[in-house]
Amino acid sequence: MTSRYKSLAVTVSIYLACAIVAVVLGMVASVGSLAFTLILAGLIAGPVIMIYPSVLLWVTLAGGLIVSGVVMLYFPQFQVIRWGVAVASMLLVVRALMEGISDRGDAAPRRNLPSLFWWVIAFMLIVIVSSLANWQGRKLLVIGLKSYFQVSGIFFALVIMAWPSRVIERLPKVIFWFAILQLPFVIHEYLFLVPRRAGAGHGVVPADVVAGTFGSSELGGGSNMELSAFMFIVFSVFVSLWKRKYLPLNKLIFISVLLLAPVFVNQSKVSVIFLALVFLTIYKAEFLRQPHKILLPGIFMALIMSGMLYVYALFNATEVSSNPADLVETTIEQNFSSDTGHGAFYLNRWTTITFWFQKHSISDPWPMLIGHGPRATREGGVGLDTEDTFARRMYPDMGIGLTAVSALLWETGAVGLVLVFCIFGSAFRSAGILADRYRDNQRQAAIFSGLQAGVVVMALTLFHKSSFVYNIAYQTIIMLLLGYLAYYLAKDEKSSLGTATAMINKK
Repeated sequence: MTSRYKSLAVTVSIYLACAIVAVVLGMVASVGSLAFTLILAGLIAGPVIMIYPSVLLWVTLAGGLIVSGVVMLYFPQFQVIRWGVAVASMLLVVRALMEGISDRGDAAPRRNLPSLFWWVIAFMLIVIVSSLANWQGRKLLVIGLKSYFQVSGIFFALVIMAWPSRVIERLPKVIFWFAILQLPFVIHEYLFLVPRRAGAGHGVVPADVVAGTFGSSELGGGSNMELSAFMFIVFSVFVSLWKRKYLPLNKLIFISVLLLAPVFVNQSKVSVIFLALVFLTIYKAEFLRQPHKILLPGIFMALIMSGMLYVYALFNATEVSSNPADLVETTIEQNFSSDTGHGAFYLNRWTTITFWFQKHSISDPWPMLIGHGPRATREGGVGLDTEDTFARRMYPDMGIGLTAVSALLWETGAVGLVLVFCIFGSAFRSAGILADRYRDNQRQAAIFSGLQAGVVVMALTLFHKSSFVYNIAYQTIIMLLLGYLAYYLAKDEKSSLGTATAMINKK
């Protein structure tokens, strides 16, 4: 009888709670604040979704990889949804910590955390230290930390939690289909939005809007480089599958056309270097020891590179060049000349680094070591992200945060930049270790080998744009890649530890 009354009480409570929630949401909606409505709905739905960690993971990935960028381009008035993605990521961290400290026997994720995990922790600590040392109020503190770690929950959840194997095994397929999903967006952006931007002036490059779901502004900047980098990360995995004879050449060519078509039309010239890095990383051993084995892949890569240079030169023929050689020369001039700025900024990708050295010295060590705080270099922003910053006050229109390297130097200092390099270095080494460890599993080994090339591509982007410190879609890719590598390292170390313990107990 008692259990019956308890069941009835639970049922009544659930219905009563739902009624209260409905009334509260109706009142909030009547106020007309979309931001408040979305945030409140997220806070209510979040704890419910936390019951199902796999659903929470997919929601966070979809929000970071698809929704945030699509909203930025097509529904800019709803950009507050990016904070919803950050909340979902935070809930992933909470769920991971709850599971990490729970006592669930063999199901608990008792594993030795890899060095990659600790490098990420170290970087987070220096960002927090810089935030507190350069205190500019609670709002800037929250916005700054959100900019850096808005999807870091993906990384921590993958490393700490004990996921069903089917979830982890599904991730490469999900990323591939996400890459294919870029095509319809790229087609629409190229056919309809690029013509609208032609002749807009004010430094607007028409093709920059071709960024898939990575985020763009119809009459502003775009994340075309981020799209290209992502496509090359996926492309590198398929090249590695072909190298290991897991994928036939005809399928590689077909998939390459799908993956690289956006790269040809978005005119991100750094893509040529991405291609070279993918080739050199995947075939580094053959290049040094068996160069005759790189003839066919070398021809394949050379054809793609030649096509890219020709298309880029053709697109820019009426503006800065008439052939690929002119394009290369002009690009070098734009990025390294001491008297040429990038777009509307006074500095370019090289001088933004040299300018930091001019403004910092060992006589004033703390700004040089820990920087001026997160988001100090940002000169733009919308919605909740709009706030006065160090760059706006001290160096307006200079472009001190043009690249991630310069942004990290100004915001987290030399220590923060070194730690980021350590993260990518550890990820590169981890991918190599896993590729060797799984050499008997050609598919899995190829994935790790391709991801190693992907790490190199992402490291180069640090010198090209500042996406590492604010772009939620690109940060999602980074956190997913790092988390995927760290998961397998932790998993294997846990298995090795378990095997050793069993042998000791047996003895």
